[in-house]
Amino acid sequence: MISVQALHLRQIHSPWRPRSSFPHRPLEPRGAQRSAVCCAMAMAAMGRGQPKEADTETDRVDRDLRDDRDDLAHDLPGFARQLCRELQQKRPQKHDQIHDHELAPLIRKKWWTQLGRLLKAHEEYPHGLPDDAWISLRLDGCCWGTLMSRLKSSGVLNYGFREEIAETMVASCRAVMCEFGGVVGYTHSDEMTILVPPGPRLFDGRLSSWISLAASIATATCNRVLVNLAAKKGLVLEDTIVAHFDCRAGIFPSAFEAESLLLWRASDCNVNSASDAIKFSDAPMEVRGLNTIQKLIYLQGRGGLPLQRHQAYGSLLVRTETSEGSRVVLLNSGADSQPMHILNLFRKRSLIPERYLNGSSLQESGDVPEVKGDHEPPVSWPCTVPRCH
Repeated sequence: MISVQALHLRQIHSPWRPRSSFPHRPLEPRGAQRSAVCCAMAMAAMGRGQPKEADTETDRVDRDLRDDRDDLAHDLPGFARQLCRELQQKRPQKHDQIHDHELAPLIRKKWWTQLGRLLKAHEEYPHGLPDDAWISLRLDGCCWGTLMSRLKSSGVLNYGFREEIAETMVASCRAVMCEFGGVVGYTHSDEMTILVPPGPRLFDGRLSSWISLAASIATATCNRVLVNLAAKKGLVLEDTIVAHFDCRAGIFPSAFEAESLLLWRASDCNVNSASDAIKFSDAPMEVRGLNTIQKLIYLQGRGGLPLQRHQAYGSLLVRTETSEGSRVVLLNSGADSQPMHILNLFRKRSLIPERYLNGSSLQESGDVPEVKGDHEPPVSWPCTVPRCH
């Protein structure tokens, strides 16, 4: 008899292909199989001789969604190209009741669900990080809502969305980028995503070292900024007010597969930004169940738009080399009438700097904007975070 572990190992053909590339069904207890068969037979017997009911509108929609899902690619390279074509073919949405918020092209939720499933499979790699692939570091704040509540109740922050926390997240994201040689970083809400190109790896690519160090750098940077915020108000943080992050690493064979991770997180920001704004607006509970467009209409009608840039679209950071050393540039500042929404920015250019692409981007290459003439200079910071190695 072959063990489940041995069966799984025999299905692996590549040293770092994601598990979703080798589909297998988990073994089920025989009792569960018998129960399922008996239930199916009983349901079939009950249905014999009964007239077939006409399809309802909900039935037809559900069937259409199931049929549409079969048209989506089941591998990340194929699906990423499919999504790129979809974004290019559709124009950004416009709504006559929403004037102060940048809308992206309408991509159905099932597309983002499929992309998330394929991307998460690339974060299930248990071995060392190879030097010939793109590496992602995706960090999330732990118990973030509780932390924000304690900061506000202690007087460190005022209620509502706070730009101070946006700046804290940008600082934390920059610190992780500079430590690991990341060339792109994206942060919104309590999360951040960093992409590291192929090349020599810190700590010989040991996975445990990468995720533990990335989480500790983000945690230390965030807490240092919070302490400074409290000190400016003459306050001392309580022992229970401590930020901390978890981290997961992903491996992607190409730049365009790694780039699709940014698109997925930007789509999540698109939904969550409206929900957060509703939460801060004292809206009635029934408003919280509305879809994103309806929430934006509600906010527009009550003077709640435009949202602050980071709250609405997040912050996209890219690393560039200058004569004075490395700098991290904010790419979606909205300078020179450029899009602030990441999905709209992607329709114009690659989110990854040109010199790292080698012809493998989903989109036409683009690099960090240069300062020319009277153009507004890009927002940037020096990459001077002390290294931990």
